Amino acid sequence: MKISGWRLFWMMATLEISMSIWLTLSPAMREAKQDAWISLLAAGIAGLSVTWLVSILCRRYSSQTLVEFNRHLFGKWLGPCISLFYFAAWYTVAAVILRIFSEFIQQTLFHNTPSWAISALMLAAMVYMNHRGSIEAIARFSELAGPSLILGIVLTLVFNVPNLRFHLLLPVYADSGIQSIVKGALTNASFLGESILLMMLTPSWGSRKLL
Repeated sequence: MKISGWRLFWMMATLEISMSIWLTLSPAMREAKQDAWISLLAAGIAGLSVTWLVSILCRRYSSQTLVEFNRHLFGKWLGPCISLFYFAAWYTVAAVILRIFSEFIQQTLFHNTPSWAISALMLAAMVYMNHRGSIEAIARFSELAGPSLILGIVLTLVFNVPNLRFHLLLPVYADSGIQSIVKGALTNASFLGESILLMMLTPSWGSRKLL
């Protein structure tokens, strides 16, 4: 079972783009208003910084998972406690994402279907994919879904060019301030920081194959 760097790219790209569009743009616009683009830029820099640090750790501890090198770095007791936060964060995020996507599908396609039924079907599909194909199946699916997602975004932007009103970005900074910009960036930065997922994938396939 192997995963190429190309497939890994589409895994991370699909995850980050979909989460950023669905869950993080509205908080940035609500907090920073017309300066939301500055918040998103700051969040992108923060995400790149986290990914850079993750890549260093993956290369240095290429034979260990996050759980293993946490124990090595922080000790027998503190290391596992830190790892628990990692798993708790992912379970929380997964629950939020499942709820949001279920409600979206219900509102757009199946108005009379209970949201719990849609969630159950989505959860069953995820369990089946993980059980039968593991990470390789997820990577192959991302390799197909990722380009389609980006193509849809590009086409949407192109068709909306006539509707762009750049003067609405003004005045820059004057109506928001640094506090609002930072608050608007926090949500997006937290999702872009999901690149820490790489620290659980590196040992199985080697840092040179992943990074």
